[in-house]
Amino acid sequence: MAVLSGCRNQNHTDLAEKIFHRIEKHFSKDKKRFTAAIILLSNLYTSAGHLDKSLTLKNRLKEYNFKKVISFSWAEIQRTNSTIRIIQ
Repeated sequence: MAVLSGCRNQNHTDLAEKIFHRIEKHFSKDKKRFTAAIILLSNLYTSAGHLDKSLTLKNRLKEYNFKKVISFSWAEIQRTNSTIRIIQ
C-alpha cells in the first residue's frame, strides 16, 4: 500500500495501475487491503482528472459491497492530544 500511496503523491498513474493489478491478483480476497487499494487508485484518478476511471472503481466498491473503514488515531502535539480521523 505504501508504494501505491507514493504513486498517488507523485501522480504516477501508470505505475499505480501496475501495482493495483498486483494487489488485486494477490490480495483480492483480503477485503480491507483491496478496499484500501481501490480507494487509493480512485483518489489518484480523481486528482489526475480521470473521473471516468475513478467512477468505475467506486462502482466496483458498491458492486462488491465493500465499505470504507473509519478509524481514529491520537497524537500529542505540544502537550495537547489531537484526534485524527482515518478512512481506510
